Amino acid sequence: MAEEKYSIAHPKDVAAKVGRYGKEILDGLAIEGKFNNPNISPSPCGSEYNAKRVPGRNLDHETWWVGHSPYSEALITYVEVPSAAVIGEALTRLKAALEGAGWRTVEFGTGSATSQAVLRIAAPEEGYGAVLQGITTVPGSPRIGVNVSSPCLRHPEAE
Repeated sequence: MAEEKYSIAHPKDVAAKVGRYGKEILDGLAIEGKFNNPNISPSPCGSEYNAKRVPGRNLDHETWWVGHSPYSEALITYVEVPSAAVIGEALTRLKAALEGAGWRTVEFGTGSATSQAVLRIAAPEEGYGAVLQGITTVPGSPRIGVNVSSPCLRHPEAE
């Protein structure tokens, strides 16, 4: 198997870019609200990360491996909305705003009685993108789930 090739970028820079894309998304939704507990964090990716384990380390809660393994950064959060009825409208506005800024729509649906509203969109920079989905299954708490992520990257050898 050929070794995978990754672009090199410092996680702090990648996290900042994911955060900027997240702000662009929040602004484009054009609804009163904020991200609930926004947290940008790295995750291992690529086929070689399993070979980089260190005994006694908890991969789910520590970021020790970012300097040793391919990683991606992700913002996973949600924004509460006043009612489920505004989810499709908000995603439609966001789609138009992001396309005007160079984003490319991959999947879009405003939802129905049997399906959730969804917007899957690629950012102008290769490999970055977002998935937004209407969440109406939590009684009294309609929201839009937001996942903004980077491509799989490699940490620079030295800072």
